[in-house]
Amino acid sequence: MENTITQKNGADTTANFVNTRENWCKENILKLAHHFHEWDKSSEQFRRVNFFDLSNKDVERFNAIKRIKEVRICLALKGDDIDKITFYPYLLVNGSKDLIFCFRPQVKKLDAEIVPETFKKMIGDNWNEIDMHLIDDLFHCKSNNGIGPVERVLSYYIGNESDTDKRILQYINDELLTKITGINLYPGVDMNKFSKKDMISFTPVLGFNTVGVTGNNGLGLRGVIESISGPDETLVEYLSPCPPTC
Repeated sequence: MENTITQKNGADTTANFVNTRENWCKENILKLAHHFHEWDKSSEQFRRVNFFDLSNKDVERFNAIKRIKEVRICLALKGDDIDKITFYPYLLVNGSKDLIFCFRPQVKKLDAEIVPETFKKMIGDNWNEIDMHLIDDLFHCKSNNGIGPVERVLSYYIGNESDTDKRILQYINDELLTKITGINLYPGVDMNKFSKKDMISFTPVLGFNTVGVTGNNGLGLRGVIESISGPDETLVEYLSPCPPTC
């Protein structure tokens, strides 16, 4: 099968996907923060993950998909090594075990000149500057309008439930697919949600580096899909957290 998951094509096996997802579900809430940091021996300080990307091989596999019906960012933990970033999000397409892509953590800084000011404010400031001990709170909310038990977010998705999601998928399929040269995932924090007990404040953004894409094609997605200068990158914002939106 063309898209079978093997180590050879750069993606984790389905078994590893399942196991690392279980690690995310079972990890103690007070131990989540260290998975986003690695110990830098030269500076004797922790370094926080800045963004994630896919390998070139996985980008080729993504471009080969005929039609995208759902995109889901699945949260997972790989190991428990203090010297490494062990938070590993996955990209799951169309709910298929044959279309699993493992993001790679990067600690290098973003080029501030190519990031829009509003995006930089959410990504560069909120994520990079929030205290380490507060990171645990970003992934949890209380169900039943803030009065029920605590829930941990498991994934973020773009599906077919809303008109906005349908237009985003239409744009990815019609304008981006086959032209993508890189796929990034940027962690962010929506501080407007941070104090609300029934909302998840961790806000990841998908970035698609492309060639020959001119804009969002009049789909009315301003503020949801942003095209930026520099390397041609399209940012897809406001993915739905699950739970609580599922």
